[in-house]
Amino acid sequence: MKALEYYHQELKARGYQSDPAQLLAIERLQRCEDEWIAYKEIRSSGLKKKLFKPKLPRGVYLWGGVGRGKSFLMDCFYAASPLEKKIRIHFHEFMREVHRELHELSGMADPLDELSKRIANRYRLICFDEFHINDIADAMILYRLLSALFEDRVQFVMTSNYRPDQLYPNGLHRDRLLPAIKLLEDQLDVLNVDAGSDYRRVQMAQVEAYLTPLGA
Repeated sequence: MKALEYYHQELKARGYQSDPAQLLAIERLQRCEDEWIAYKEIRSSGLKKKLFKPKLPRGVYLWGGVGRGKSFLMDCFYAASPLEKKIRIHFHEFMREVHRELHELSGMADPLDELSKRIANRYRLICFDEFHINDIADAMILYRLLSALFEDRVQFVMTSNYRPDQLYPNGLHRDRLLPAIKLLEDQLDVLNVDAGSDYRRVQMAQVEAYLTPLGA
């Protein structure tokens, strides 16, 4: 099932209405899915692969306030993605694993380079939920890690409450994060979904309607 079809199916099942901002976002994610299908077809064809190197599909960065359906949109895309080497993970959970593996590799000359190669061997697509930087340790390594992964043709879909240039506001040594922010803006299509419905309020209204006795 395509991401767009999955989106409309889930909206109907949950009793939600589509909104313009979400529709634009899921249509962009659908194009991303289609590009991955074409990419895989070329990669699996020996002749086509020899004739030209397929262009890596661009990633997507969805940002907006709480309850705007960012994670839901990404989940629709992830469920439909044709890739086998993919992961959908909360960003801070991913970073905890990064720090754990860096500690294990601390005896190597360049632990971060080795880690990026390991991650690139595991995944072609990484979907980050709630991407945000609030730790200087994460800020310091993010640019090198993302750069290496993009170089190894790993792509991303991310959700965040913040526009890329709003990440880590007033943080210690924020200047060290600026190259990573520029990298995100260069490599990903940044879409705002703030204009749509607040689905957390919709859910709460549905619960309240269910709990309110008739005639109350």
